[in-house]
Amino acid sequence: MYKTSKAPIVRIGGYIIMGFLTVVIVISFGMPDFMSRLNVNQNVAALVNGEQITKLELSRYMRRYKDNDADPSKIDAKRADVLNAIIRKRLQVQYSNKLGVSVTDENVAATIRRIFSDESGKFNEYAFKRTLEAQMMSMTSFYSEVHDELVVSETTKLLSNCGVGVSPEEVVFQNAVNNAHFQIRFAFISTDDLKKRLGTSLIVSDKEIDDEMMKNKKDIKDPATDRERFKNTILEHKIDAAKKSIVASIDELSAKDGSFDAAAALLGGKVSLSDTFKPGEPIREPGKDGRTIYAISESDVFRNEFSALKPGMTSKAISNHDGVYIFTPARKDITFDAPKDADREKVAGQLKGEVAYYVESVVFRPFFEKAKIVRNIKEEAAE
Repeated sequence: MYKTSKAPIVRIGGYIIMGFLTVVIVISFGMPDFMSRLNVNQNVAALVNGEQITKLELSRYMRRYKDNDADPSKIDAKRADVLNAIIRKRLQVQYSNKLGVSVTDENVAATIRRIFSDESGKFNEYAFKRTLEAQMMSMTSFYSEVHDELVVSETTKLLSNCGVGVSPEEVVFQNAVNNAHFQIRFAFISTDDLKKRLGTSLIVSDKEIDDEMMKNKKDIKDPATDRERFKNTILEHKIDAAKKSIVASIDELSAKDGSFDAAAALLGGKVSLSDTFKPGEPIREPGKDGRTIYAISESDVFRNEFSALKPGMTSKAISNHDGVYIFTPARKDITFDAPKDADREKVAGQLKGEVAYYVESVVFRPFFEKAKIVRNIKEEAAE
């Protein structure tokens, strides 16, 4: 969306966000462990701009997100992920404090009452105490956690209202995207089916094996057992050559705006109809249990050609280890109409949220880049 948007802040924000995410990853995973050198209290899991995150706090979060079926060998990786999430939240709170964002004690208390109120609106003290016990939290630490959540939420609202607006054209475009429905016809031949079709042409002769071994004498370790390995290599080359020949023929047909039916005949595979999908959604086979067709959804061919491809015209071929795919649009329902009055605010709010996310990323970036983060969980025993 940001590439086609007329609003500069959306276009700029869209490109900057990728750089920002890279920075966060580098900050989160790339900082060396200087804790022991700094002779810091070993009960501290991390320092974030000098502010401590204790190992007790990390353990509490680990219990909260504990998966009973988790692989014990991956506990260290999970601990690192949880610590990174805590660090990010601490950075957000620190930045909120820098902006002067605050919430009152009354707001925090009201939020806690709302969380633990029953249907009649009465505060459920029993549920509150059980939650504190289960998470091994004091009232002070729980209050602090709710306070931080509210501070970050208020910061997001503040950034969202800092002159962020959307044009009528953007509302129309977003409304079209929200209500669009697409569908494709696709054909696929698996590598195994291609092998069956090629039949005797895939037979590898002794002479071919001998010639291949002569060309690659350095790769021979045991002539008696290496013959099978060289035979399989030759077989793979033959299959790849057959695939490339099919792909070249279909690509040539596509370049001439050839029909999907003609390309499907060249491919010789099964023709199917996908489930309907919206822009940005993966392409799936029809039915409740239809699998996602990643080979098409994630291909450059689909991303680059679908919008311009007319129904009935064939795409270029998509070749991977499993086989070869082609597709053609079967349905393109997209209308650039203004949304109804009842939906206008909803669409505009959606756009404002997206723009605010980009703005927040750009604003946070310098603060995150300068953050001083030190971790100390390498020697912590698995739980």
